[in-house]
Amino acid sequence: MFGAAKPTVFIIDSDRAVRTSLGLLLECEGIVAHTYGSATAFLSEMQPQPNCCILVDVDLPGLNGLDLLHELDQRNIVIPAVVTTSRKVTDSFRSSVAEVGATLIEKPYNPRALIASLREVLDCG
Repeated sequence: MFGAAKPTVFIIDSDRAVRTSLGLLLECEGIVAHTYGSATAFLSEMQPQPNCCILVDVDLPGLNGLDLLHELDQRNIVIPAVVTTSRKVTDSFRSSVAEVGATLIEKPYNPRALIASLREVLDCG
């Protein structure tokens, strides 16, 4: 579509290799990727835009992924989010993710399932 903004995903993960590989994967799918090594870096640089979402690891140094989503809520910034984790997922953790309105994906994830989840969150199925 002429003039339509490409979908954008803000990747926030402390692992550089993960950020790089996810960025390449998304770009191959026609999705613009911006990467950040911490929640603080994201908060200081982010500029919300139409057709965007956040892909954030829960285990970040300093402000963790769930805290980041709470901070965005406090700032009245609404951006759909997918939270990733390599933690053992408990019902309590699932509830915490649902409470912030995010989708949960466990690591290691299937790249096709991840892309499908991001497209669903971006509403560009």
